[in-house]
Amino acid sequence: MTARDIQPWLDRVVEVCRPDERVIAVLLVGSHAAGRADAYSDIDIGLVTTDAAYEAVFADLPAIVRRLGEPLFDEDFDDPSNRHVIYADGTCLEIMVWSESELSIEGPHRVLFDRSGASLHAEVAGDGPVSAEAVRRRIVWFWHDVEHLVTALGRGETWWAFGQLDELRRCCLELARIAEGAEIEPGEAYWKIDRSISPTRLAVLESTVAPLDPERIRAAALDLIEVYRGLAAELAPGAGIEYPHALDQLVSAQLS
Repeated sequence: MTARDIQPWLDRVVEVCRPDERVIAVLLVGSHAAGRADAYSDIDIGLVTTDAAYEAVFADLPAIVRRLGEPLFDEDFDDPSNRHVIYADGTCLEIMVWSESELSIEGPHRVLFDRSGASLHAEVAGDGPVSAEAVRRRIVWFWHDVEHLVTALGRGETWWAFGQLDELRRCCLELARIAEGAEIEPGEAYWKIDRSISPTRLAVLESTVAPLDPERIRAAALDLIEVYRGLAAELAPGAGIEYPHALDQLVSAQLS
């Protein structure tokens, strides 16, 4: 698929934001700015505000969204400075708000409008490396989900077991992202996974997509434990933590 023409929408965003003195710049970021967009890509817009106006602008973001058009979907997912919007023509916008002093741009971007010129010399900060604590939680908490899967299978609650199997797979996908230096999207383990980790790692995980059958679920879980062991052993030293051998031995024996 090829990227569709988004220029009319970019022009509309600039038209709406230029009269607002609180907004000092408008940036296009994401896949369209990087030249990787296709027909399914949303449009990622960054609004840069004065420091004094930042709180007011992100509070006013729902009104700005409606000045662009009447949305069919408009949610911030508990982050008022970042809205996800779908308009009637199918256009999906992700609109973010940054203050001038906190602005930094990491990666490709395109300046659509710049009142001061300052944004041309700044960078939008990324999330940075995944913390050791975040790695520790994924490595240790994995076994809590295995224990739940054992309980679900033991009670004959196949749907619960099926869900827990997916939790194990999600953990492995997140560990694989970390191992390959790919971006982590909290709560979205499958997000752009086809482009985030290598086909070799994905191929290993294919056998863990099991039907709603207790024995197939158990076999898939054992395969996931093997995948997990390789990833956890690779990541634990770099995070300064010890691999939980005793926990592994105890819980995996229950599943086996």
